[in-house]
Amino acid sequence: MPLNCLSDENSWILNREFSMEEVELVLKQTGGNITHGIDGISYSFIKAYWDIIKIAFWNAINHFLCFGKLNEVWKDTLIILIPKVSNLMSPSNYRPTSLCNSTYKVAAKVILNKLVSIIPKLIYEE
Repeated sequence: MPLNCLSDENSWILNREFSMEEVELVLKQTGGNITHGIDGISYSFIKAYWDIIKIAFWNAINHFLCFGKLNEVWKDTLIILIPKVSNLMSPSNYRPTSLCNSTYKVAAKVILNKLVSIIPKLIYEE
């Protein structure tokens, strides 16, 4: 079975800097009142102060893309347990959820959007 290869164009798409438009699209797709991450910054905050922080925010996630290194703070994740039912005596009655840094979540979603456009071209059709 022949393998589909990543074309030069698709490779360029994956490796180029994030555009401001890509970042803004991700922010528009997010809900404003979603639980903030361990950094305490919610999407509502980012959206409210976007005109002030957008260049620094964009530079931060592009630095991650260009150098492949996450800011140490972005790596922190807080796992909390949310009760599923009123009987809290059994661990199975809790649902774990993770609170990640908001900047990390935006960068991950921009990368995901890039991959979604390319992965179908790499999957063998038969």
